[in-house]
Amino acid sequence: MFLFGNAKKTGEGSVTAIFDIASSSVGGILLKKKKNQLPEILSSVRQDVIFDRGAHFSAIWRVFLEAFASVSKHLKRDFNQVPGSVLCVFSCSWFTSQTKLVKIQREKSIEVKKDLIKTFIEEQSDLFKKQWHNSVFFERRMMKTLLNGYEVENPFDKFSRNIELYIYLSLGISHIEENLKEEICKCLKTDKIVFHTFPFIAFSVLRKILDTKEGFILADIAGELTDILLIRDGIVEEVNCFNKGENFFIRRLASALNLDFTEAKAVFRQYQRAELISEKSLKVGNVLRLASGEWVKSLGELFKNMSSDRLLPQKFYFCGEAGSLKEITSCVSADDFSGFTILSKPFTVSLLEPSIFKDSFEFTKGFSDNKDISLLMSSFFADKFVK
Repeated sequence: MFLFGNAKKTGEGSVTAIFDIASSSVGGILLKKKKNQLPEILSSVRQDVIFDRGAHFSAIWRVFLEAFASVSKHLKRDFNQVPGSVLCVFSCSWFTSQTKLVKIQREKSIEVKKDLIKTFIEEQSDLFKKQWHNSVFFERRMMKTLLNGYEVENPFDKFSRNIELYIYLSLGISHIEENLKEEICKCLKTDKIVFHTFPFIAFSVLRKILDTKEGFILADIAGELTDILLIRDGIVEEVNCFNKGENFFIRRLASALNLDFTEAKAVFRQYQRAELISEKSLKVGNVLRLASGEWVKSLGELFKNMSSDRLLPQKFYFCGEAGSLKEITSCVSADDFSGFTILSKPFTVSLLEPSIFKDSFEFTKGFSDNKDISLLMSSFFADKFVK
């Protein structure tokens, strides 16, 4: 159950432009809704963003905004009309989030009214926003409600003595939202814009596919960061990240093989596709094995904090191309992590493939040209939840 959203119905036959603002890239995709048919993916693109990691934040954001403008123009070339709506999705580097539990206890049963719930959400929102200057809400959503200890889909107009609300709150930087709105209005000529965060998108979509009650870890290795989501008991329980994403592995290859970043990235992809000759594949594998050890060490340090109060779910899902590296998956599924899991056994590790969304859309240019799982996940969300 999601309350107090700002999404508007786009209507059948309308097109939604979707942007994914990640830690080192900007992606874009066009989704067309069609009456009594599968929605259609008209076009998709992703542009890498190269920046000096030691630069001031304002300089880094300017480079991202330029990439966003470039992706916007690409989508406009493929669909030279005003889209019905625009959805912008931010990865962990662009927001802060919090899941709050609010407990309401009364001696006698009270009627659960929308105004009552809204008051508690606004109170928590005010407390959260006071911690961050120049911020704006991306989400203030109620994920789960318990009345007298029982989860209910629709709590309104029911009576209860004990009410528990699980609220997902996320904040972004005000001027970033303003910059994106200006660029969208200038290029795509619309002000029908919705902002969301990747954890909320992932939770909303994966709860249709996976068991969010038992729960799981979702690791998105992309760009500069690895985003870690803990989803359990039907809520986004925790959102974390650490600064070793896909680019960490590519830079290690670049250094070891004396290549520039672009060349190293090409070798990285060739290794993933098993296209390298055996001698070079062995050398690349050794470099990635050492880098994976460092990546896993960072993950372990994060898990120490995440499991301090409660052991972690058994299931572990990777999202993103780097998650298919056997050097990483073999480490995560090893006995070393057994102490963090609820069954004291190694994680059950799986990869979320783009193919899980293949039958959810039609593809103008074919599925092979649209295997960006982050954009597909956001498209699924836009089709099912942006109304």
